[in-house]
Amino acid sequence: MKVFQRKKDVILFKSIVSSGQFYEEFGKLLQENGEFLDIPDHEMRSHVKDITFSTIFSKNNVIRYNNSIKIFKKIFPNVYKVIREIKNEKHNELAIALQNLEADLVLYKACKKITQDKPHVPIFTLHDSIITTQENVIYVQTVLKKVMKDYIGNKPKLKIERWE
Repeated sequence: MKVFQRKKDVILFKSIVSSGQFYEEFGKLLQENGEFLDIPDHEMRSHVKDITFSTIFSKNNVIRYNNSIKIFKKIFPNVYKVIREIKNEKHNELAIALQNLEADLVLYKACKKITQDKPHVPIFTLHDSIITTQENVIYVQTVLKKVMKDYIGNKPKLKIERWE
């Protein structure tokens, strides 16, 4: 596993994902490889998100007729190999594993720690987000970043949104 983590494409993939700018950066890579040249910048993110989801969640044979997935495989061959192997038996297995990982990290690690350490802090979850009051945002963000760093190895870029 350590050898895999040192592969150039894996390091690049991890770096782009950790930056919080995966869709934007992968969009640039797709354009450098001849894809989405006619897509306006403001629409790029949604197109790249669709391709990424297709790569990760669709059946392996979709690559035959999807040039963007072929480019993903070319840029991230070792990452694609892992994705392909996980989806080999059942194509939804990766989706389920990622959803379980997200639930484990957000609900069972971060929220549990917040509740144990500061039971008075109000928290609610929505997908991969933790909702709290303004005065607790920094604390909740700190806990979530630490959990991600401890379990994944990188601190994510988190986006704070005001809920009105």
